Amino acid sequence: MGKKSRTSLTIDKEILRKAREVGLNISQFCENALTARTRLIEKGFKKCYSCGIEMQFAQRIPFRVKGRPGLVKLVFGEWAAIGEELMSFDVYVCPSCGEIRFSTDEPTRRSLLGKAFLKRCVKCDKEIPLASEECAYCGTKQP
Repeated sequence: MGKKSRTSLTIDKEILRKAREVGLNISQFCENALTARTRLIEKGFKKCYSCGIEMQFAQRIPFRVKGRPGLVKLVFGEWAAIGEELMSFDVYVCPSCGEIRFSTDEPTRRSLLGKAFLKRCVKCDKEIPLASEECAYCGTKQP
């Protein structure tokens, strides 16, 4: 862990009283919460657009594109897979309202959008779609 820095927080008096009452180390608790949230943001966690709460990862779905139809594969086997591309999509679900969001890894995103349709977030510098009004990684409004 790095060097510690002194800071101040504004916390509801009743919440602070209860936290002290149950013996929480406020400094350590805040540091742990900030560490956990930072890791989630760095990993690209998703917030529900409707509720604003964290969406839960459901599953990764692989898609094959640019390939041949099933009958061709049946006849020619793996030769029919030449030129095929595997893309994967992560599915996130809001536990509150049920909103579903798809996310892709870097190679899939580049394949789908191409470099020309991406820009960099003004705050975290991650690549995001050109039409984004808000960064999906850090939530910063984009100009």
